[in-house]
Amino acid sequence: MHELKPLSLVRIEPLEVELTQLEDPYFIPKPFQLTIDAEPGFYLYEMNFLDTAGLPRRLRGIVGKLEINAQSDTLDHLRHTEAETEPHALLHHPGNDKDDPFNDHRDTWGPVWLLVGEDRIASLLNFEGQLVANVTDSNGIHHRMYHIYQSGIIALIEEALSHQPMTIADGHHRLRRAVNGLNTSKKRSPDDRSEVIAFISTIETAEQCIRPIHRCYHLHGDPATFLAQLSEHFRLTEQSLPTLDSASRSLIAPTLITKDRAYQIEAVRSEDGSETETAAPDWIASNADSELLSPHLKNLGHHIEYHLTVEDVLRSVAAESSAIGLLCRGVSIERFKSAAEDEHLLPPKSILFAPKPLAALMLQESKI
Repeated sequence: MHELKPLSLVRIEPLEVELTQLEDPYFIPKPFQLTIDAEPGFYLYEMNFLDTAGLPRRLRGIVGKLEINAQSDTLDHLRHTEAETEPHALLHHPGNDKDDPFNDHRDTWGPVWLLVGEDRIASLLNFEGQLVANVTDSNGIHHRMYHIYQSGIIALIEEALSHQPMTIADGHHRLRRAVNGLNTSKKRSPDDRSEVIAFISTIETAEQCIRPIHRCYHLHGDPATFLAQLSEHFRLTEQSLPTLDSASRSLIAPTLITKDRAYQIEAVRSEDGSETETAAPDWIASNADSELLSPHLKNLGHHIEYHLTVEDVLRSVAAESSAIGLLCRGVSIERFKSAAEDEHLLPPKSILFAPKPLAALMLQESKI
């Protein structure tokens, strides 16, 4: 199905560019702003940052070249478990390219982020290598990258990570293009391969990077009527509008937003009238806030905007009388795992991983 192979990177040299250029997905570097690693190997990428609670965190991963062969006809092969292959789980549906506001030039830029169980990679993350990049970005996240070129360690990494089941956390579009490139190839043989740069870390440490993506639903109807309908299925508790600086960090329940009020969705009602608290650990482990309204919107004309901040949701709701917002909590790691293992796809844009590795430090493979 796939192999993880060593590679040589062409990288933007941080000392030769402004920080804004290093972070700009549209920046085209000049030759003197690039550096080339002549010797193939793997890379140990490290990010040091503060999480949403202000606690210091460190995330490490292995960077290599993911080679995919032409066994499959569609991307579904990466998602489904089959008798002769290991499962390769797609975390959530990548959405409609044409109408996806998150889909732009950046989808072709940077690594695919894959996740594996800690037991498969933990020992690999302690190897030492040569420091080749050291930069702090504008968000205060410190990035380090080490080049691992020792043949013995390269062999260990290849053996440990090739053919292993992986969950796609970020870079769905890039991986889709790689697979589609194979599918449209005129030459069809077991040697047909496509490749992408991959950043591989553990599911356990990636939990530190899960961020929510909020929604704004623009309805073809009265939000008050919709709220009344929802009250039959949820226990809603009215409250004042949330403050911008703390709402996304302190949500104890998913929260509906109208022009002048907020309503916490504190419980879900079943057909027999019983209620399940949305703050209950069992509910959080098996559900995502972004799934709550989907069944009630099927026959209701609407379109959705996706937002990363509470402020953007409030602004969007205030601008349109027919809009209603949904502030979501981050998807739990348990829900994350079940989505991957059971192939129960989360709705589009349910989860965001941040911070991410700087794509400028791993632009492409050198052909030397």
